[in-house]
Amino acid sequence: MKRTLAFGGVVATAGLLAAGLAAPATAAGDVVGTPLATTAIAGKNIAAFWFAEGAANLIAATPYDVETKIVAKHISTGGPAADSKPGVVPAIGDEKKSTAKSKNVNLPKTSGKVFFLGSDKKPHWCTASSIQSAYKNLVATAGSCVYDTESNKATLDRWVFVPGYYQGKTPWGVYVGKQAFTHYDFDVYEDGDRDYAFVTVYNGLKLPHGGFADIKKPSDIGSFVEVTEAVYNTYSPWARWKFEGKFYVWKWIDAGRLGDNVGGQGLAYNQKVGKPVFVFGYPSGSHPDGNYAYSGKTLKWSYGKTFAASA
Repeated sequence: MKRTLAFGGVVATAGLLAAGLAAPATAAGDVVGTPLATTAIAGKNIAAFWFAEGAANLIAATPYDVETKIVAKHISTGGPAADSKPGVVPAIGDEKKSTAKSKNVNLPKTSGKVFFLGSDKKPHWCTASSIQSAYKNLVATAGSCVYDTESNKATLDRWVFVPGYYQGKTPWGVYVGKQAFTHYDFDVYEDGDRDYAFVTVYNGLKLPHGGFADIKKPSDIGSFVEVTEAVYNTYSPWARWKFEGKFYVWKWIDAGRLGDNVGGQGLAYNQKVGKPVFVFGYPSGSHPDGNYAYSGKTLKWSYGKTFAASA
């Protein structure tokens, strides 16, 4: 299913898109770009952290609600990008269509969870989505799910995106964050009006099987590859094994590009309020009556019209 993510009234979204769609290093002046995993091996070590022990860290992760606690240090008053014209980036597969409407409300495989370590060094998650980009490697999520607003460290650790996530399952692989982009006012002033981010990701990673809890030796399932000691030392403890004097690392499978595997939502910016939209996510927490109707474990959807936020 292809739809468009609506960013009503978002300032400088076009600049952020340019960062993800083109060369990250040449982003606009009001866009902040920060590296996440800087090498392929670093990415594999991050993925191994989430895959280890039967995806224990994925399963144990809890919702990240820090964005509800942010006290803005700066209030947006407009700027050069505020007066830019509305725009729409079509979803992957809809580039040549005049419209991109769909009446079929199925849960899209573009949606999923991003996982990372919070300031408390514990695993957390947020909802995110694959979106359209030239290299089919772009994820949209909240800025507070990328940038550490608690400790003011640049970015949250061990950041990955898992489309279609469900109870430890990673049907299309794990996509490690490569570089993150958000608005300068959010990164510096924690301006809640700019609480959005775009992240480029590496190709997805999969393992030949689901977990390693019952592995006794490398030949059990053929999921390791023998390497030199020098290569072995570049991998984290989660992704390597020394056995009978030989050195092994996990045998990763390249799952390919995110957009090729799950597609990518379109994106609309500077739109008028009052337009109907679908919203997808993993809701968690209680209703006003105190009942916990949503566990955050399954993807849900809602429908309604956008409206202006009030203080």
